[in-house]
Amino acid sequence: MILTVTPNPAWDLTCVVDRLRPGTSHVIGATTRRAGGKGVNVASVLAEAGVPVTALIPLADDGPARDYTGDLLARAVPHRVVPSGT
Repeated sequence: MILTVTPNPAWDLTCVVDRLRPGTSHVIGATTRRAGGKGVNVASVLAEAGVPVTALIPLADDGPARDYTGDLLARAVPHRVVPSGT
């Protein structure tokens, strides 16, 4: 069993553009958001590879925390949340 610790959980945002043109403005097409942070990303890859893993994540008990853990559950990333006290 591998335990990853993510002291600073984050949302990873990916934006799609048709092509990059240096020195110009770009219009963003589709965007995706997923739970991230180094330990979460490592745990996600290990879980997909079938390696027993648990991601330890400090989170507050508010709306964004529920969204974050819901995303982890949808992606089948085993995790435990530790209340952050904020």
